[in-house]
Amino acid sequence: KHIAWVMFTLVFTVYLTPVCAEERSLSETSFIKIAKPENTISVNLKNADLSDVARMLSEQAEIKIFLDENLTRKGVSKITSKFNDMPIETGIRRLLGPAVSSAFVFSKETGKSGKERYRLDSVKIFESGKMLSADFREIDSRQKHPDSEASAPSVYYPPLSPGSAKAVPSSPEALKYDIMLARQNLDIIRRKSNSDLARINEKIAGLKRELSKKPSPAQRAELSDKLIRAENELMTAKTSNNTMILDEERNIRELFSASSKAESRKKFTDMMRDAERQRRKLRSEK
Repeated sequence: KHIAWVMFTLVFTVYLTPVCAEERSLSETSFIKIAKPENTISVNLKNADLSDVARMLSEQAEIKIFLDENLTRKGVSKITSKFNDMPIETGIRRLLGPAVSSAFVFSKETGKSGKERYRLDSVKIFESGKMLSADFREIDSRQKHPDSEASAPSVYYPPLSPGSAKAVPSSPEALKYDIMLARQNLDIIRRKSNSDLARINEKIAGLKRELSKKPSPAQRAELSDKLIRAENELMTAKTSNNTMILDEERNIRELFSASSKAESRKKFTDMMRDAERQRRKLRSEK
């Protein structure tokens, strides 16, 4: 019996140790990393909680995340994803997967040279097709924690809308404000798309000029590799920007539909109130 117990212990140790080591390795290598100059994202996550993913995104990208609490309630809360050096908007969509939608909000900045730049300001994460009924919780890693001595950020980030943390804007005025913001964001996305495509096309043209100068075989191979990567970057940028434009156009249509319904409800409520006032007036006259 003693020998059998020793054999069992040895077998258990031999087979269990690699598994434990693998689990430790996976947990130690889990990350979301964003390269600022290249504006790319790399991810290695296994069964990560959606709330933790939202927090990591906010910390790494230094943006606000609006997370729909309905996703957690419905069990869409675990994420497994792995990729390297993808454009940040495309990478976030791939990270979240098909069951979850995301809406990107950008801001326009003017650099010291006077050239316009477009910065990702915030991301809404919600159940596909249900942005207006989402129950958003704001996650902003830039905000100073009450127990922290870190200084607050010096940059001002405007809110998405007055009712951005609520489920559905309750008044036509709030919806009109959301429509105005969505239109502004759509304009910025289109400008950003044109800027991105112009920058990449300029890079491609420069590489083609270098190739036309008959470089050495080693230089030609390096330039050809860069050209292939730039052309792939162009295709990715076109797809990503077109998706963002279509998503924002759909959001605007949904907001218009909700606004029309809210206006109809308001008119009906006003009509009923007027009728009630008339009835009270007639009763008082009698």
